[in-house]
Amino acid sequence: MECVLDGGKEWGAIACGLGARNTLRLEAKMPLYEHEISDTINVWEAGLDRYCKLEKPEFIGRDALLQAKGAAPARVLAGLEMTGRGIARDGYRVLDMQGAAVGYVTSGSPARF
Repeated sequence: MECVLDGGKEWGAIACGLGARNTLRLEAKMPLYEHEISDTINVWEAGLDRYCKLEKPEFIGRDALLQAKGAAPARVLAGLEMTGRGIARDGYRVLDMQGAAVGYVTSGSPARF
């Protein structure tokens, strides 16, 4: 770590934490494995099909992805905004207006508008 910081000293490089990484990746809609995409959340459900190139030659999981692409998604990844104080954290339940669970937060970060 020290050699990286030393190497970037002339450009003002400083250490940053996971919070900074999360904010940047959320703004760019970049998935984090086991959050927005996993072995149970496919790219079609996550709206991240730009990362899946089915025209490539045969690869492990291609048949399963083709099958999933042809089916209606069981769920979809969507952005949400907190209406009050607080931060939506990973795993928090998302409720509809009647209080019924309709999903869960995959990644959350504080934001200021």
